[in-house]
Amino acid sequence: MIKLLSPGLLFFVSISLEIIALLLLRLIGIDWAYDIDAVTYVEKSKSISNVIIDNGNILGALNNGYYLLVNLLDSNPGYIISLNIILYGLTNIFITKLMRPFRHKNHAYFEYLLLFNPYRVYLGTTLLKDTLLCFLLVTAF
Repeated sequence: MIKLLSPGLLFFVSISLEIIALLLLRLIGIDWAYDIDAVTYVEKSKSISNVIIDNGNILGALNNGYYLLVNLLDSNPGYIISLNIILYGLTNIFITKLMRPFRHKNHAYFEYLLLFNPYRVYLGTTLLKDTLLCFLLVTAF
């Protein structure tokens, strides 16, 4: 039977996996600007944030909040990716806290399949808002 990781060790493994994935992506030539949405966030966050702030539009802030966050991080891809990597690790801890009370025979296999899903790992290495959305959805429960 597979042993379940403690929350601290799970966070460390999650962050390590993200760093390895990031290095592998860079090694094969996929950089932060690979996705057009990532480029849009970096290039347009300042202007969209200024419009939201100047208008004082709360709904605009809710709808375009990720632009505000990217602008707060100075549109720096390194800062945004670092935040996504940390959020990935925290999301994994929260997912395990939600799932572990409902253990069953194959729980560990299912848990690791969910936590280390290759697409979620990839999203943690990008500038996209999906990792933040996963974090917010999991913390809502």
